[in-house]
Amino acid sequence: MSLSLPAHPNLRHLKNQAKDLVKSGDAGSTSEALFHVARRYGFPSWSKLKAHVDRVEQLDRALDVFDVERITALLSEQEEELMASGAAASASDARSQMASVYGMSNWAELDALLKSIADRSA
Repeated sequence: MSLSLPAHPNLRHLKNQAKDLVKSGDAGSTSEALFHVARRYGFPSWSKLKAHVDRVEQLDRALDVFDVERITALLSEQEEELMASGAAASASDARSQMASVYGMSNWAELDALLKSIADRSA
């Protein structure tokens, strides 16, 4: 069972979790510990987890300034990556996964948020 990342994950905190695994002897090396942390949160690798955290940070910055174009571009990139990696079978599946990761019950809810942001920025 995977743990859920907080809404605003922090790479430093995640790296500290990996250091704790090494210190406790639950991981033999930093790279092994980073892998375990990634798997704990449902990611196949540390690089995938890091990419997700980076994207969330970019989305947060875009949300702060109501940059709907940037938000849409980031979500499109993520959708393509999910399908290319095989993590999502279709665009619909990718969108469902993304909505869940961002704390929405479905894509329509996330889409409504984007429309609300677009209205505010207009």
